[in-house]
Order: sequence, then structure tokens, then C-alpha cells
Amino acid sequence: MRVALHSTWRWNTTGGRGVTYWLCAAACVIGCLFGCRTAHRTTRLQIGDLNKTVQQMAASLARSDFLADRSSSSPRAVIVINKVRNLTSDIIPESEQWMLVARVRAALSMRGLERQKNIVFVITPDRARLLHDVGFDDVGDTRLAITPTHVMSATFRSATRTAVDVQVGFADGRTDFYFHEYAIDHIESRETVWTDRFEFKREATGLVID
Repeated sequence: MRVALHSTWRWNTTGGRGVTYWLCAAACVIGCLFGCRTAHRTTRLQIGDLNKTVQQMAASLARSDFLADRSSSSPRAVIVINKVRNLTSDIIPESEQWMLVARVRAALSMRGLERQKNIVFVITPDRARLLHDVGFDDVGDTRLAITPTHVMSATFRSATRTAVDVQVGFADGRTDFYFHEYAIDHIESRETVWTDRFEFKREATGLVID
């Protein structure tokens, strides 16, 4: 998304103060437009967006048939996160994809569910090393990934909608809808014991000219 800026100025023959004024004003405007835009005007998936879905995910798991009859004294279920697929329009580095699911695993609501139902979500050692390289170390006990009872996969999808300003003839707004799909499969039976989808949207405004 690019913002088009047009300005005019007139040379001041009495010392160039007019030029200085207009140059300073233009610099301030450009700094505001581009500085603010990068911070607030993006629809790209952000790490913090998972806060919008992780509580819903924990609630969905808690009321699922998979966990309904489990308690803190049930045999421990070890759920290894083994697959992450990015099918969104965003180019997300592999390390960032795994950081998204690692933050889900580390969320307080998920940890509470682990204690109540005696389940544990783990990440494989190779993915843990990948996350360590980017400064994320809250990955749990990766040794448990050797003997899992279940596997979990995550798939990220998106859909884009733009709004057109009829006065200028260009799209001046964009909304990206994100869908996070999770599934847990029992290894021995290969049965999907839980699956759900969570969605949210990000919006941005500004003149799209390319």
C-alpha cells in the first residue's frame, strides 16, 4: 500500500525562508505518513494476533469429546505439534510460523488446560532449535516428543477484501480475514479426536496505487 503525496512550493527570493518552510513541512508530513503507516496500517498476520484466538481454542478443547472425560489423574496424553502450513497471502518465514504455534502452546489458558486434563503440548527438538535461533525458548520439554500419543497440525488461511473510493477510483481500504485451523489426531487409531477453526480480521486504510 503506497500513499501518494503531491505538494507545490514557490521560491522566496528574500533569503530562501519559504523553501525551508515548505521542505520542513513536507518532511514532517512524509515522516508521519510513512512512520505511522508501518506501525498501524498493515493487514499482515502478527504474532500478537493469536491472543484473539488462544482462549477460544482452550475453551473449544475443554468442551470437546476428546477431553470431556479426562481429569488431572487421567493417563498423560502427549500431543506433539508436528506440522504447520501457511496458506495465507502473507510470506511468513518458517521460524515465525512455528513461533505462532509455540506461543499457543505457551499461553496461560493452554497451560491451565494441561494441568486440569493431564495433557502436554510439545514441539520436536529440531523445531525447538529453530525457535532458539530466533530467541524463543519457551518450548517445553522436547524429550517428551519421542513418545507422543497424539499429533497436532496447524493450518493458516486468509481471504482479502478491498474497498474502492469512487471519488479517486482506487482501493483505499483492505481487510484480511485469517482462519486458523487446528487438528489433533490419535497416533494409534489415526482418528481425528478434535478439530476446530478460529477466525479474526485485520483492517488497513490508505490509497492503494499499485
